[in-house]
Amino acid sequence: MTSGIQRLTTVLRTANYTPEIEARINYDAPSEGAKYVMLMFFAAVGYVMSDVCADSITVELAQREPLARRGTTQSVIYTVRTAMVIVGEFLTGFFFNGEDYGGTFDLSLSFPQLMIIVAVLTIPVFPMTWFFIKEEKKEAANFKEYISSFWDLLCSRAVHQVIAYNFFSNIFADITYTGSSPVQDHMVGVTPINSTLSDILSNLLFAVGIMVTSKWGLHWNWRWMIVITGAVVIIVDCTITMIVVWDVFRNQWFWLGPPIAVQLPAGVGWIISTFMTVELAGLGNEAAVYGLITTVTNVASPFASALTLVIDAPFNSTNTRVQEDDYSIRMDLTYTIIIMYAMTVFARVFLFLLPKQKEDTQ
Repeated sequence: MTSGIQRLTTVLRTANYTPEIEARINYDAPSEGAKYVMLMFFAAVGYVMSDVCADSITVELAQREPLARRGTTQSVIYTVRTAMVIVGEFLTGFFFNGEDYGGTFDLSLSFPQLMIIVAVLTIPVFPMTWFFIKEEKKEAANFKEYISSFWDLLCSRAVHQVIAYNFFSNIFADITYTGSSPVQDHMVGVTPINSTLSDILSNLLFAVGIMVTSKWGLHWNWRWMIVITGAVVIIVDCTITMIVVWDVFRNQWFWLGPPIAVQLPAGVGWIISTFMTVELAGLGNEAAVYGLITTVTNVASPFASALTLVIDAPFNSTNTRVQEDDYSIRMDLTYTIIIMYAMTVFARVFLFLLPKQKEDTQ
């Protein structure tokens, strides 16, 4: 395996594919993908259901904390979760990095082998859930009364403002540019292994940002922290992107490094956004409130993706044009990048809907 790491990885144009490369391409994949999509769909449904239940327990535990320390439990739990994400990235990045998947290693896992490993790693969750989570038995809630009280909660000013903020803010903040992957692949030439290392380090600093907030930032102004952390991310990311697009300096770690560093303030901004949910949830509806706010936040993503495609369509930032790397594609990429960051800045307009701190939410 180590000998494979020494090989030079280059990005090939489709016209330069060798017979050996073409032999590895599964041209029937589009027609065979439906069954795998459905299986992954059910796996995703199961994950979401268990995740929301886990989040509801997190909210319940956080609400038991004194107001002065509230948020510490959340931060610890989400730090552990981020650490486990790193384990998953390590698994796929290093053991799923063979030549068949665009990597440089001589050996790698197959997709079925990876799925078996993931399934085996999931099995211990069942006894852990059964023995470690203690729940007090309670009488089933009256459905009519529960729905009525939940509706009253939704009609409260704090709840519908936070819902509106999460939806509209994320629509604009999640707008990207379609040339991002071609730039990384063709202009920078980022290798899969370095991309994996970047993801691992990013999550590590993201976790550090969460812990920094739990130590010193439980009483920071939520609005100002989202503005400050967002500004840091935009300035650093935009600067690096423009330098690379205009060929001032191109290097894998110059492209990957600074965005890794800004994951620390990104972690601060993200955990602050979760503190609101704890203050909004009432007794007995923790999962419903957390699930609702999470759903609203995620629903914004398809809208953002659609807007990205509509906005970037006239600029035609295709792989072929990015490979040409001439003045015209650089200008078109610049326009799409400016639009993306302008939308990210515009997303902060909705901050007035956000409470400043715990007391304002209540």
